[in-house]
Amino acid sequence: MSLFVPPRAPASEAELLDVEPGRPDEIDDCLRELARVNRLLGGRRTTLAHLGPLLAATGKERVTVLDVAAGGGDMAEAMRDWALRRGLNLRFTFLDRHPVVLDFSRRAAGFRPHLVLGDALTLPFPDASFDLCVTSLFFHHLEPEEMEASMREMRRVARTGILVNDLVRDRLAWAWIVLLSRLFSRNRLVRHDGPLSVRRAYRPSDFRALAAGSGFSRWGVRRHFPYRMCLWGLVGDESRRGAMQTERGATLTEREARR
Repeated sequence: MSLFVPPRAPASEAELLDVEPGRPDEIDDCLRELARVNRLLGGRRTTLAHLGPLLAATGKERVTVLDVAAGGGDMAEAMRDWALRRGLNLRFTFLDRHPVVLDFSRRAAGFRPHLVLGDALTLPFPDASFDLCVTSLFFHHLEPEEMEASMREMRRVARTGILVNDLVRDRLAWAWIVLLSRLFSRNRLVRHDGPLSVRRAYRPSDFRALAAGSGFSRWGVRRHFPYRMCLWGLVGDESRRGAMQTERGATLTEREARR
């Protein structure tokens, strides 16, 4: 392990959101702060940079999307707004195992997603139920075998492709999150879970190994500034789509993603 890449934190060091019921007001505040982090530190840009080619691969103007462990729903709202500006309609289903989180997303979302209380490791949907399956800041909560199980389930319910956005484990990222959470947050969940989430995160090499063993017809993993990475994968025969020829061609520029 290099100087800048610490060993991954063990399962015994769990994030509070994973082990405590939590107060609704405290969770609401935590999710609002997470939305700001996604907006200001590249989380949204990372997903949007890969969204266009995946939408093109569906060949549809009305696209169904399952957001696994949807959290506050801010990423889905960013995706929906981005697509609407391009004449596309995304119909979202939010899945989360935490009822308080689902209630927040119902109140916070600027649209009306379908809400489902359920487990990401055993998705309560038939095969090929959605065009796309996406998730953000979820895989670092999982152990490797759980991550593989969740990926299998996402691939099972997706007709066209999947998109996974998460943190990159890095000492500098951890140091920045410790500093920012202490300076700008009084929420105990943010102060505890933020730094730990970086220590629980994976590396691009882990995502490449995961994708390579998941049976995608085509896939890619790309790191994004400052400490994000994204895995995309196509399900089935995409030869007629021609939308994602290479990993380089599967992304938009940062400027294009913001439009």
